[in-house]
Amino acid sequence: MKNRNNHLNFTLFIVCLFVAISCKGKLGSSGGVEQADNLSKTLIGYLPKNTLAFHYWDFSLPGYQKYKNSNWHKAATPTSFVEGWNVTGNELIATLPEILKQNGVTLEDKLVIENLFSEGAAYLLGQSDNAKATEIEYGVVVKARDEQKLAGLTKSIKDYALQKQLQPLDMQIDGGQGFSIAIKDKYDPKQVVDVFIGQKKNLAAIASKKETLIQILATTTPSSPVITTEDKYKKAVRSIPGFDQLYGFGYADIEQLSNLLSSVNQVNQDIINTLKNQPLISLVYAWAMNDHPYSEAVLNIKPDADSASLPRQFKQSSSESLLQMYGAAPSLLLSLDGQTVHNLLATAANANSQTPVPAMALTTIKDIERLSILAKVNTAGQSFLPIPDLVIAVQTAKGEELQTTLKSTIAPFMSLAAGNTSWQTKQINGTTVTYNNTPLNLGVYLASTKGHLLVTSSETQMNTILGAGGKSAQSLATLLPAKAQDALALKQSIMSFYLDFNDLATALQNAQGMMQMSGNQNDALSKALEPKQLEMLRKLGRLSASLKLEDNVLRFQTAYAPGSAQQ
Repeated sequence: MKNRNNHLNFTLFIVCLFVAISCKGKLGSSGGVEQADNLSKTLIGYLPKNTLAFHYWDFSLPGYQKYKNSNWHKAATPTSFVEGWNVTGNELIATLPEILKQNGVTLEDKLVIENLFSEGAAYLLGQSDNAKATEIEYGVVVKARDEQKLAGLTKSIKDYALQKQLQPLDMQIDGGQGFSIAIKDKYDPKQVVDVFIGQKKNLAAIASKKETLIQILATTTPSSPVITTEDKYKKAVRSIPGFDQLYGFGYADIEQLSNLLSSVNQVNQDIINTLKNQPLISLVYAWAMNDHPYSEAVLNIKPDADSASLPRQFKQSSSESLLQMYGAAPSLLLSLDGQTVHNLLATAANANSQTPVPAMALTTIKDIERLSILAKVNTAGQSFLPIPDLVIAVQTAKGEELQTTLKSTIAPFMSLAAGNTSWQTKQINGTTVTYNNTPLNLGVYLASTKGHLLVTSSETQMNTILGAGGKSAQSLATLLPAKAQDALALKQSIMSFYLDFNDLATALQNAQGMMQMSGNQNDALSKALEPKQLEMLRKLGRLSASLKLEDNVLRFQTAYAPGSAQQ
């Protein structure tokens, strides 16, 4: 009898095969698809009517063609998932790269994969009209550019199954070929799951149920799943871009999936109660490309969601005042709403009494409006230690009180590092700065100004902030294209994030120099730090991201922009 381990392994099989034939593109999105009916003309039209979630990509759309010719595509490497095949515990998954290679499909070569497959979709199915769900049903369907190559790939999988005694059994597919494989769990050979594989012309499918596979391959008039006709789908899909920029997206009816999971056998009562009370309606996300890759993921929240539910813990605030003070582009920015941090910690403390959050910590955090971390990487060879200059900025009305608390907390650590606990003061641009330094010129600098408590690791960074004087109100944002500015969401967000990959490559280069000096070499790390790899990293440019809350919608955005290595 199949158990949940079987289904987990098959899920991994589906995911791995999907990733293998997918691209390493960036999640993309934003805009507004008004032509949702176009979806029935894609492979989504071949999915079963009771599909509750799907992931779709298309290598032929104009958005992907622009992405394929960009530096971001050149910098994307598929080796990470190639190296991870064996950990799945699934015999077929572990050898899938070799099967693909025998048919001229090399996972390390993205263009070979893209030239074989034009589009594909992965899916999860809901309960059919005449049967109660006892397990989750799932699969993948792909369309190949070359029917003969696809037939060769299908035959290779079957030949491998025969060789490994996976009991391939032929299936009757009208106008095509099909078979099933009994896949054993690598770590528990007694556990077996049936996989159904079929091909008809340039269409191939993998499914957990024979009937579903036959249904997909027998489709003559594509027609979208029922969920794509519902109002909540149409509302969700408005946030994804038009077909001129889109090249992949996904949708999940979380509400129906939760109901399905709660009815599946072998799910305990606690999980059932959690699923029934979960606060989400749906998820939609997309990949897109205009001049740069960008993305959006939208979670729709139930209007009547309980105030104690996770989405209701999120609040928003602004990062603008901090960036006005900083007056420069950091290498890294992570900015979080203070009330959100407090709410999540309080929720965690209530949920786990064995590891309580100290009451003083919760009281202190409650007074924080915004918590931000910035880092600036030194030029290669400029710093003795490969450590970026750090800034922690706490937006709070109680900066002086928090500064006193921090000094007493930090003192023991400074004693260990510098041999003393004495704090000194100096004036920088009219602001009193309290500091404690180490012989290596790494220390702690504290100052309260303009509603912020500033903590820096160097005098240079404190000078950068206190000396900026509001020279450039949007110094970081103005360096970014409009899409990246929107993704950074400095005016209002739960979280804002920024990373300069050129500076990250420089930081790794600095670390490499320290490793060479110390004689502490690691082959895998050394390979990752090769000049070619660092150059590819620089090509990624700059990444902006944010998490926002908008009228019962949680919106996560990302956008890339060129960096200095791409000018």
